[in-house]
Amino acid sequence: MPLLYQQNINEHVKWALWQMDEPESFFILDGYDANHIGHAQKRKQHLAGRYVMKFLMPDLNVNDIIAPPNRKPYFSKHTGVDFSVSHSNQMVGVLIGQQHHVGMDIEFPGQKVMMVKDKFMTEEEFMGFHGDSVSDDEKATICWTVKESAYKLIGKMGVDFKRDLQIKEVMTTGEGWTARLKYSGLPDDLLTANGFCIEGAHVCLMMKKN
Repeated sequence: MPLLYQQNINEHVKWALWQMDEPESFFILDGYDANHIGHAQKRKQHLAGRYVMKFLMPDLNVNDIIAPPNRKPYFSKHTGVDFSVSHSNQMVGVLIGQQHHVGMDIEFPGQKVMMVKDKFMTEEEFMGFHGDSVSDDEKATICWTVKESAYKLIGKMGVDFKRDLQIKEVMTTGEGWTARLKYSGLPDDLLTANGFCIEGAHVCLMMKKN
């Protein structure tokens, strides 16, 4: 079982990271049908995300998830439970919050993010790193994961990563990093993101109490 990491952040928020080495059939849950997803890799990622949800909270009914076109997916019956799922390469991560809004993202550093960094971040954000030194592509990757996690937490369409989400600072350490971000829709609050590097991937977690 390639469970890479599992943590209960507190009594209300928990998360796990899984390496999807198993075949698709391993992740199929009784009574859950994903045959509407034609692309094999996307179907496996989808099923793995649901599997890890049940791994973290066995009482969840993943058939209750509703995915509207204009907001983040949510549980129709599990009141007060929020979740975020992210995939990158063969990794899948799930963050679940009770009485918390949550957002999660996984990304591997690389030139792909560097090539588009000017579209989602400013030069001030790129220069706003303190603590242990990190490479330029890691800086861009961290900023992307922070903003993507914030976008998922907010759960609204039309949020502009460069205009509406401003990273105020990033503090890096040997164990990971912490970032503070301002969302234009919450002008008086700063959102906090915590990140880790696991098996070469940057994993960002963000939560905000309801």
